[in-house]
Amino acid sequence: MLEVEAPDDLSAKFALARETAAGRGSVNPPDGKPRVVIITPGLAFVQYPGVPEDIITPSALAGLKSWLGPENRTVTFIGFTFLPGLMEKPGGAEKCIPYLRQLMITSGAGHNVVVFEGNPSRFETGLRDSDVLLIDSGMLPFLQPDWMSVALRVMRPGARVFFCVREKQNNVVEVISSPQSPGWRWKIVDGEPSYAHCLLTILGREAGRSTTLSSGKPVPDPRTLTTDPVELEWISTFPFQYDRLDASAVIAAILKMARVPDDGPRLIPGLKSHYSFDARLTEQGESGSSFCPFRLTLSGFGSKRHLEVTREEF
Repeated sequence: MLEVEAPDDLSAKFALARETAAGRGSVNPPDGKPRVVIITPGLAFVQYPGVPEDIITPSALAGLKSWLGPENRTVTFIGFTFLPGLMEKPGGAEKCIPYLRQLMITSGAGHNVVVFEGNPSRFETGLRDSDVLLIDSGMLPFLQPDWMSVALRVMRPGARVFFCVREKQNNVVEVISSPQSPGWRWKIVDGEPSYAHCLLTILGREAGRSTTLSSGKPVPDPRTLTTDPVELEWISTFPFQYDRLDASAVIAAILKMARVPDDGPRLIPGLKSHYSFDARLTEQGESGSSFCPFRLTLSGFGSKRHLEVTREEF
């Protein structure tokens, strides 16, 4: 973690940063124009103008609203704010903060955006009264162990936390509090693609685990695939109503992960096709991802398909 200054007026510094982000601060003549304000370890302000809303594409605005909602939010981003790195030419700022362009769009869309490094001496002050916390996944190893519980305590009620995952370009993923170490986990959304990922994650925990999906039949309940208490506790948080999930859609999602053509092979009754692939899976409580080997056995004919999924040895 970067060494930082911790003056007595730290709260006033962050308040000024918020005013400046709204175009009202005293650092520059107030002009009402939004900007991203980066607070360096030495408490200097580095500013980047928000992208004017009238030139933000409709798809970009819709994307922001899909996870920030329709209201203007107070957004805090934790990233690498080392001043010499930000000033390096060419492209130093983008190297330090790969999501800077997205933050400038977020600012221009009406959200108040301030960036700092997340040092424990500033963590509570920097997050106080925020609606949204964004974390560059590359900074996660440098945060204090209880960062999630502290963040939720000082942020506004209903605040949300997201990772900007470096391994998945431009991918913003929500995380929530968890009683299990390390104190957070990925938020799981409903739907067949999400279920497919969770199913593979459970199967991937142990070589030899296997299950079968059949079109027109209920999907497997992951609780039947393990007796491990920690895994069962995680499964209990899943949002899925298993009887409402479409097995055919789950099969299609897994085949897509394996890069098998959407319609699969041209099957005939009794014929089985075999595929091997390494699924890139993200475990709960981990910001990165790992590869896990699977064997797929596809059979059936027409719309009646069966997919056996088996976790193989590395």
